Amino acid sequence: MQVKILPDLPSPKLNSSMNVVSLGQNVSLSCSSKNTSVNVTYSLFLGRKHLQTKKSAQTVTFYLKISNTDETGPYKCKTNDSSGSKYSQDFNFTIAQESCPSCLLSRLLPAALLGLLVIILVLVFFIRTKYKRGKAQRASESKSSGDAVTQGELYANVCETQTEAGQPQELHYATPVFKEVVPREQGEP
Repeated sequence: MQVKILPDLPSPKLNSSMNVVSLGQNVSLSCSSKNTSVNVTYSLFLGRKHLQTKKSAQTVTFYLKISNTDETGPYKCKTNDSSGSKYSQDFNFTIAQESCPSCLLSRLLPAALLGLLVIILVLVFFIRTKYKRGKAQRASESKSSGDAVTQGELYANVCETQTEAGQPQELHYATPVFKEVVPREQGEP
């Protein structure tokens, strides 16, 4: 009996053309092994979760979409053939920091509206307080000056005087008439 020794399966390499990605972006991960003489089964994992499996004697490419931060990694590639199985090193994507003006606007707009609301409320409170203080001051001034006649007392006095005299209340209207003035020369009186 002859024993054939199979070469040890080398560890696969997992890489991507991009390390920095945005959420919602499509990415590709390539898994390759130096042992291309036999048919190799390639499996892709996210953490311990199996994602996809492909068979090939060459490099395989897995296509994914990064939808949330949990999908940034760690990814591993596992190669399996008749001699055994090996795992690649971990691969992680990095999420790019968003620096778009519309993102900044969507964060600043609620804060600006809240600030505007606070300013309006402060102004309303200030004006209302000043109005009440002025009204109270006018009321105290009219009470302190005893000989000052209020508007209500003035009208009451007029109505009482006319009814006591027994005269009917009459309204008289005047219509002003304007005539054209002829210009005079200087020297004339």
